[in-house]
Amino acid sequence: MGKFDTLKEEHEDLKKQNAEVLAKIEDTKGRDRRERDESEKKCHEAEVRGGEKANAELEGEYREEKRMRDSDDRDDREGYNVAADHLLVGKGQSVVSSQIVWEYVCTFIAVVVIVCVIRTFFFESFVIPSGSMIPTLQIGDYIWVSKYTYGYSRYSFPFSMNLFSGRIWGSKPHRGDVVVFRFTKDTSIDYIKRVIGVPGDHVQMIKGHLYLNGKIVPCVNPHNYVAHDENHVDLIGKVCTEELPSNDSGRIVRHQVLKLTDAGAWNNTPEYVVPPGYYFMMGDNRDDSADSRFMGDDPKDLGFVPFENLVGKAQRIFFSVIDDHLGWQVWHWPVEIRWSRMLQSIL
Repeated sequence: MGKFDTLKEEHEDLKKQNAEVLAKIEDTKGRDRRERDESEKKCHEAEVRGGEKANAELEGEYREEKRMRDSDDRDDREGYNVAADHLLVGKGQSVVSSQIVWEYVCTFIAVVVIVCVIRTFFFESFVIPSGSMIPTLQIGDYIWVSKYTYGYSRYSFPFSMNLFSGRIWGSKPHRGDVVVFRFTKDTSIDYIKRVIGVPGDHVQMIKGHLYLNGKIVPCVNPHNYVAHDENHVDLIGKVCTEELPSNDSGRIVRHQVLKLTDAGAWNNTPEYVVPPGYYFMMGDNRDDSADSRFMGDDPKDLGFVPFENLVGKAQRIFFSVIDDHLGWQVWHWPVEIRWSRMLQSIL
């Protein structure tokens, strides 16, 4: 074997080494490929996991946001419902309050209407302020006056509304009736007197005695009497029972009158003839009454009373009280009430 064989062997060794190197290279490439594929797989998996995580996070954020939004919506709805409830409650309270106010208003209006109807067409109450009708009526008597007895005029209505003239459904008063009427010189003032003369009657006072149509009117059973007027002035005189002939079927009206004296112009008068449509009125306290005996132009003179001025007939005393003490002195109230005068008829 020569050099040729040696070279051949070296060549074969080199080929073997090259093959080993190539194998190592291929192995390295395969390993690198596998590592790269593994790395890519891991990266992909990481990307997938990252995407899932991101998606999970996004979904979590979405769910949290939705939860917050739903919570806000619930709060808004609850707030709205609360506000609506408060509004409904407020409206309900307002409606209830309005209903209560309206009921009070309706009740008040109904009471006013009923009172006005009763006072206009049936009965009206008055209180006696002066002593001109003593002893029949005392200061502090509260009386009922029937409005229907003589029909109705403008003075039957509140504020004397001038709805018509004269009287409607009028019935004429009789001698002896105790009547409430409007003062002839000032129709805003109410007077109360007794009818003594009707149209056509001749009335005169002579020495303290009443004459009607030329005949003396009897006054029987005189007896001493003491009273006091609205100024707390003592009235010391005699009370007698006057027998006044009524113009109602010859009936006699018996009532008490108080006489203090037989002197004075009012006890000695000319003869008065009562004109049609008018009435002659006198107080039962004959010496302390501004009545039809005074015919002058003085603002306090009554004169004849027109039929239109009549308000109604005094019917009954429903309460009576003495005013000797001040109102705040309550311990005097029980003894100041005139219990015996309660519900007395007015004769």
